[in-house]
Amino acid sequence: MIRQPPRSTLSSSSAASDVYKRQHTVRVPVPSTIYCVLFVPSIKMKQNTHATRGLVPQTVPMDDAAHNMARTSIITLAMATSQLHLLKDCLDDRFHQPQRYEKLFPHAQACVDAAMDSGAVYSFLSGAGPTICSFVEGKTIDLSTQDAAERKVTAVADAMVAAAKAAGIPGRAVITAPSQKGAHAVGMREFGEGTFVSL
Repeated sequence: MIRQPPRSTLSSSSAASDVYKRQHTVRVPVPSTIYCVLFVPSIKMKQNTHATRGLVPQTVPMDDAAHNMARTSIITLAMATSQLHLLKDCLDDRFHQPQRYEKLFPHAQACVDAAMDSGAVYSFLSGAGPTICSFVEGKTIDLSTQDAAERKVTAVADAMVAAAKAAGIPGRAVITAPSQKGAHAVGMREFGEGTFVSL
């Protein structure tokens, strides 16, 4: 997925463009049958996000730009139409994942491979890392109503943890689901006299 790090606060479920300093976002619906399985390392693996941005090239070949733009369109289509099988063609990012995998996150490729082999429909580096996120599909996100064949989520979680451990990175799996609301403020808190921040 194409990212411009200074603008990485935009939700990944929105299509965004910057025109004359104005940002336009369009909400892309997320299927109600998708789980997010996160592998979260239990050790600190980077000094800060800025440290990982230095690994991202400032210019890229036109072929790589076209490659990633095509996959951005496929991801948007897959989400909007619930054709999650299309995501398998979007695993080969050329902008930032290979650089970060090689230099900073020895567990990343192993986690992605293990997730896909265990039934995930998509797996990727979450933001600048080190968390790995995998999408797993089911008829419903309520595990109690799924049959055994559908319960891939636990298998994916276990596989990611085991793969990372084998690569020397301990951690845990978190199973959750995307929010249909996207980024939003849930309240305000006073931060200094007369200054308020969104929570």
